[in-house]
Order: sequence, then C-alpha cells, then structure tokens
Amino acid sequence: IIGVSNDNAYHAITIGSYADCMMDGFTIQGGNANGSGPLQSQGGGVLCLGKASLSRCFIRSNQSHGEGGAIKVVSFGQLSLKQIFVSSDNSSNSGITVANDVGSTLEMIVDTQIEAE
Repeated sequence: IIGVSNDNAYHAITIGSYADCMMDGFTIQGGNANGSGPLQSQGGGVLCLGKASLSRCFIRSNQSHGEGGAIKVVSFGQLSLKQIFVSSDNSSNSGITVANDVGSTLEMIVDTQIEAE
C-alpha cells in the first residue's frame, strides 16, 4: 500500500472507528499526514480509530506533522502489532514514532522492530 505525498489523503491506511480487521504481509509506505486538522497531521502510515491487528508488515517512509509518523492509535482505538518492521518514518514531534492516546490500546509483541536511520 503506497501513498502519494502530494495527494489529499493524509494516511496510507485509516482504520475506521467501527472497523475490526487484520492485515498480514503488507508494505505500508508514503503516508504524509501534513494537514491542519487534528487527525490530518497524525499517523502518516497508519491512523487507527477502530480495532485492528497488523502482522508481518513493513511500515516505512511515512511522515506526519504531529504524532505518529509511522502509526497513531487514537482514543479508544485498539491495535496489535506482530512481526512489524518500522523504518524511515518521522514526525515533526520526534523521529520514528508509534504513538497512542489515553484510552487507546497498543499491543506490541516482542519481535516488533523499530529502526532509526
């Protein structure tokens, strides 16, 4: 799943608030959360508002002007990460970021890797 940095989609993937899904074996790249709205500037690669499980995915080359260059889990969202490789994602607030709000759940299994470049 490849985003285009100059289009009007702010996230490579948005998991909606009523979603309950699983993604396995994808590359998620090119998200550019550069909007001015509260959610438009967070979660360049993945913005999670619902419930999801990501397994064996590469998340790379995403960016945001706010939190979660790679992933942002918003209030009451639930995201489970298993065998995830995160690389070259950045946000204005910090480098590679995987962030979640109070009230949300982010479960990262031990073999998840985050690499800075």
